[in-house]
Amino acid sequence: MTNPRKKGAYPKLSGRHLTMAAFPKQNKIYILNNKKVVYILNARVNLAAGQHQLLVGDLRGPSIFHYDTNGKDIKSINWLSVGQNADIKAEPKLGNHVDDTIQVSKKDATWLYNNLPKDIQLRIY
Repeated sequence: MTNPRKKGAYPKLSGRHLTMAAFPKQNKIYILNNKKVVYILNARVNLAAGQHQLLVGDLRGPSIFHYDTNGKDIKSINWLSVGQNADIKAEPKLGNHVDDTIQVSKKDATWLYNNLPKDIQLRIY
């Protein structure tokens, strides 16, 4: 497993058979290649409870605006669509809960935005 905080580099994702598994109670997403963990992301999964199976879509962009649960307009960077109504994005500030999102660090969001191929299966447990 590669950890950029220890080795200074993210794993290469192209040309691999990837899947992702999210565990909201652990605040983790595991990226797997042929059932072996290649990277673990810290993530806040703000999706409805229950098991879901989604696909990473081809929609993505450098910035997106959302409203947090208090109705405050917030901007996030480097987002990717997941399923029909959700996305993975950089967490704007600690404590800003945004429904229908998976929030990761800015560094992880940039890496995913630039490297995660579309049609990767994301299963939420």
